[in-house]
Amino acid sequence: MPPGRNDDSHSDHRSASTNTSSSKLQTDCATEHGNSLQCIQDNLHDKNVLQGFVSMRQSIAPSFPSVRLHDIDTGHDDSIVGARFLLSFDLDDTLFPTSQVVNEANTVMIAAMNALGYAISVDGFLETTRRIRKRLTQPVTYTVLRKMAIREVIQCQLSQGDTRGPILIEEKAIDELFNVWLEERHAAAERYLFPDVIPMLQSVRARFPGVCIAAITNGRGDPLAMKDTLAPYFEFCVSGEDSNVFPDRKPHLGIYEAALALYNATFRDQSSEELLWCHVGDCLANDVGASAGCGAFAVWFCPDDQTIESAASRLKDIRSMPSWSTASAADIVERAKMAEHAKEKVATRIRSLSELDETLLKFVERSHSLASAT
Repeated sequence: MPPGRNDDSHSDHRSASTNTSSSKLQTDCATEHGNSLQCIQDNLHDKNVLQGFVSMRQSIAPSFPSVRLHDIDTGHDDSIVGARFLLSFDLDDTLFPTSQVVNEANTVMIAAMNALGYAISVDGFLETTRRIRKRLTQPVTYTVLRKMAIREVIQCQLSQGDTRGPILIEEKAIDELFNVWLEERHAAAERYLFPDVIPMLQSVRARFPGVCIAAITNGRGDPLAMKDTLAPYFEFCVSGEDSNVFPDRKPHLGIYEAALALYNATFRDQSSEELLWCHVGDCLANDVGASAGCGAFAVWFCPDDQTIESAASRLKDIRSMPSWSTASAADIVERAKMAEHAKEKVATRIRSLSELDETLLKFVERSHSLASAT
């Protein structure tokens, strides 16, 4: 199935699975209120119950022809194209569209919650998440925030009419529902992968055998978990959720410093190699400004007709934020300021990922020329 399109048969399977699971749970959970939580938790741990929401994630990603090294005539010095360098990518809205991916993950998780007897909508869940964030006094990871929202929805519905105080929810039950969301997030990312991503990665791998490809992302997307598409091309992924990074996620420099530390320790011969690093991303503040601040050749990926000025200005408008975003007004104002400063740090702009191959060649050639001149 081409990326970016819905698979009707897949949707029908999801609906059928949801109905079957829901009917089973309605029968199993027709118990007195005091026993309902244990019933729900028992069903959560029964893999048959959530299987409908996991099995739907069968790979329907498109297949792509392989590209071999001898298929590409570089026409350049092997010492240049064979140079070792780090190529890092943002994920969300760079390799796949965030809104479609997150919306589908939310929909599947809410379907699972509905099947377990919790009458909550996607909008209702997002509103719960925003309320929680507003009352927090310390930053938390997106994972913790989502799990807090799952717990609050369950507690609220189980506590209706119950005067015995807060109900203890097993952490495993929360984890099961979160994992439904996370697995669908990865599956949806594979389905909606931008069509030129795999050909670009194949071409880059073939043309630059010394490249180390990595992902640097604030969220929970992980190319190494996308076995049918991205995993074969990536060496590592650094996330703003990682314990050695949080709370220093983008646009903080800390997340990029963590990625560089991993690259230097694992892939780079520091005794003989100059650091060459190119980062590709769609956000002026999070990707361009932040990576350039750590020494990257910052490539701004902007496929539409936005100018750099209009892109920076758009970040100031809270109405431009997607419905699933939990960013505060203060977050948006700060990111808009950083985008303004980042405008001068754009090394180059590409409108299609298919342009990256030639962009990298120019980058490596220029770096090689500068090194030869010194």
